[in-house]
Amino acid sequence: MDRISRRALLAAAAVAGLAGCRERSPRVEVRDADEADTPIDPALVKYRSTAVIETGMAATSGIAVSANDAILVAGDAEVRSYAPDGKRQGSIAVAPRPTCLAVGPDGAVYVAYADRVRVYGGDGALRSEWPSLGERAELTGLSVSRDDVLLADAGGRRILRCDHAGRELATLCAKGGGYPGLLLPSAYLSVRHFAGGFCVNNAGLHRIERHAADGKLTASFGAEGLEVERFCGCCNPTDFALLPGGSVVTVEKGLVRIKEYRSDGKLACVVATPAEFVDGTAGVALAVDGHRRVLALDPKKKVVRIYERKA
Repeated sequence: MDRISRRALLAAAAVAGLAGCRERSPRVEVRDADEADTPIDPALVKYRSTAVIETGMAATSGIAVSANDAILVAGDAEVRSYAPDGKRQGSIAVAPRPTCLAVGPDGAVYVAYADRVRVYGGDGALRSEWPSLGERAELTGLSVSRDDVLLADAGGRRILRCDHAGRELATLCAKGGGYPGLLLPSAYLSVRHFAGGFCVNNAGLHRIERHAADGKLTASFGAEGLEVERFCGCCNPTDFALLPGGSVVTVEKGLVRIKEYRSDGKLACVVATPAEFVDGTAGVALAVDGHRRVLALDPKKKVVRIYERKA
């Protein structure tokens, strides 16, 4: 496929996304030789793979880390817990097809499905089930703080702020006031709290955004391109995680590159290269633990890949 036809396809995909296209079927990646052969300077790779956790699940969908660094993986119809060394600890039976999860400050496990959230105690008991957000909802991200819960609704192209009982308090990141809104040619939207606000990935604009608690955009970084410091394809990054100090770890689909950016948006280093993933992998979910390890849930291999900074 030549570059002109590739760009035409990407533009068509973006237009379809802006017109209301919602992607529930397996993603189709637009790839060509220059993507596959994009070199990464080995000197930029500052992390090494130190462990792989085999989940044994038929399908995986989300990853989170608890306050004591337990690794929680959602998939099939359960949430499995692993010790930091990868040893399996236990599981919680949940409804089928969870989409993502988060752990609250009190240890409660918040599990999202397409249109609703269920909250489980540490003992696995169902604490509450929130009302449906409607048939157009497609929850793809969750973040829980002491004050509220943020839901990333890719179907509605919005961030919802709720209290811990599931009552909606505000809709954030809507288009208006000079803000373009969340542009999502495909259904990848994540949200993370930080002190004083939250971050989202605005994948159609190829950027990570920082917002104040009231939703006002305060900063962003990112640009489209195959260069290692940029985000390639129609809609990347697809997920991200925050390191202490404000650094951001991102992941792309198609050409799977996991990278760390400084708080000012400058590329710090590469965590993992495309060679570590099956060609065309999409939907890698990220988390970081208290030891600054990067955890990548690989949906093709159904494994958790653990990366640590090189000495």
